[in-house]
Amino acid sequence: MNSLQIKKILRNTPVNMRRLVFALCLDGFDVVRVGNWDRPVITITTSRLHDGENLYKALVKHGKNSENGHINFRSYMGPDGTYRGELHLLDYTDDDFTALPPLTIDCSFTPAQIEAAARAAHEVNRSYCEAGGDTSQKSWAEAPNWQCQSALEGVRAVIDGKTPEQLHESWMAEKIANGWRYGEVKDAEAKTHPCIVQYTELPEFQQRKDEIFRSTVCAVLGIDLT
Repeated sequence: MNSLQIKKILRNTPVNMRRLVFALCLDGFDVVRVGNWDRPVITITTSRLHDGENLYKALVKHGKNSENGHINFRSYMGPDGTYRGELHLLDYTDDDFTALPPLTIDCSFTPAQIEAAARAAHEVNRSYCEAGGDTSQKSWAEAPNWQCQSALEGVRAVIDGKTPEQLHESWMAEKIANGWRYGEVKDAEAKTHPCIVQYTELPEFQQRKDEIFRSTVCAVLGIDLT
């Protein structure tokens, strides 16, 4: 894998797994997908039967100090008739190793990229609100500073791998910290908002806003939507 391929993988890797994934890339493993769904999973494609053993040796080399994780192997025939396989490294994060190399690739996004994603997500959400009858949303250029800052924080949360539900929880925590409270009517002067409730209590229309925000940010920044 070249540096650009590694950077793309790292940008799609949860922060607490990046050093491990970087180490495996340096070791020559073809990492194709990383996620932290119900559990941390690193997927490696391989065409060599002995790569499972090589992967275990690599984990030991990097100071594996946990017995919780394990390796699964799955083989299949590709559409071109050639043998293919996948190694799934399960339940390991950087904290399970004592000798990982330092992360020497900068996989962060620039402030301009983050702002572009925030602007796009804001405008898409504004169109979605208008389609639902809410015409109160202002354009990015006209939006108050607190709203733009909230969108920027939302982008950073998406980069950190947060789900729509976690995005809402972060948004709500920020609102409460800034003096907002629940109210049946959204009122910036009174700092009341009807969405300051648990995610599961939100109407479906409002839940979709978090999904749309996350999808838009991922599309703009080239993050795999998992």
